Amino acid sequence: MKLLKYIFFTAAILMSSLALYAGETVKYVFLFIGDGMSIPQRMTAEEFSRINTGKGLAMNSMPHQALTITRSKNSFITDSAASGTAIACGVKTNNGAIGVGADGSRLQSIAEVARDSGRKVGILTSVTLNHATPASFYGHNPSRGNYYELGLDMIASGFDFFGGGGIGGEIQGEPVLLGSLHFLQDMGVEIPEGTMVNQAVYVAIDGQLSAVYAISYAKMRSSAAGLVTLCGYSRLTPVVLCSDFMLTESFLGAKFEVKTKRMVFPDRETAAQLNAVKPDPELPVLAMTTREELISSAYAVTGARALRTSTRLGVIIHLLGGILGMLIMLVLAILGNTELLTPTNILLYQLIWSVPGLLVTEWARIV
Repeated sequence: MKLLKYIFFTAAILMSSLALYAGETVKYVFLFIGDGMSIPQRMTAEEFSRINTGKGLAMNSMPHQALTITRSKNSFITDSAASGTAIACGVKTNNGAIGVGADGSRLQSIAEVARDSGRKVGILTSVTLNHATPASFYGHNPSRGNYYELGLDMIASGFDFFGGGGIGGEIQGEPVLLGSLHFLQDMGVEIPEGTMVNQAVYVAIDGQLSAVYAISYAKMRSSAAGLVTLCGYSRLTPVVLCSDFMLTESFLGAKFEVKTKRMVFPDRETAAQLNAVKPDPELPVLAMTTREELISSAYAVTGARALRTSTRLGVIIHLLGGILGMLIMLVLAILGNTELLTPTNILLYQLIWSVPGLLVTEWARIV
């Protein structure tokens, strides 16, 4: 028997067709999906509710109701992929297809329309997030069984929120579930007594708990300082190539309070190409860090640039000071005021012109 799953996604999208009679703009749109639920199921639940509570279902008493046909394009029995795509994209497709038409063409879902119009979109489900129904709102794949690719589509979707469910798939023919403690319990996985690690990813293979990975995204001072340093340098563009799907632009901005607009988050293909680039071992070593943390590498980059800039400024300042000093001495010699060219005055002049150089050096040290 199929598990009953509810998918909830919200998008603050301007939809004139759903405007209130008073002409007010609809602020939120909620879509609830019950798996396999149609007229017979609703009528059965209606009668059950009336017998036990004396009231019918609230959904059946709504003032506006409509019916949609979400059957498969190529099968009498419709699966979740075809029906989910029909609901999300408004196009009938073959069984197993996610976000693509029967001819394989890419379809756009209502959730993607909301995202592209600047609205916030979220998906909440009681099953795996890369399952056919939720995936129909962000995924584009000819097979619902390509869980890995659908998971990558989820990451690339740019939606603001995913919650409730974990990730599922098959490895060497065995079903694998990854998610929170409560998610695996909802999926019927037996959890040993005393296992209560909240911030962790639980892994179940073939219905049996196999691993628990504790995770922590604490705001480390060194990491925060490194990000602030890299993002605060106006002539530097950090490129994020980390494979951790949690390190998104919104997460880094909210967690570390950095200006992520200066950071580049390349797509999967570009990131893979950049990660594949190996440095030439014959190139000269420009910096050496003694600690494996972001701040050390950040200071090596920004400090080297500051040192180069300060060196150039220092040379220019001292050259100007030398040229100006020679011109002053020349003018004094022409005017016959050579008595001013005493060792004390020359030393005082050199000390005055050393101040800008010292300031530049101090600036390079603190940057």
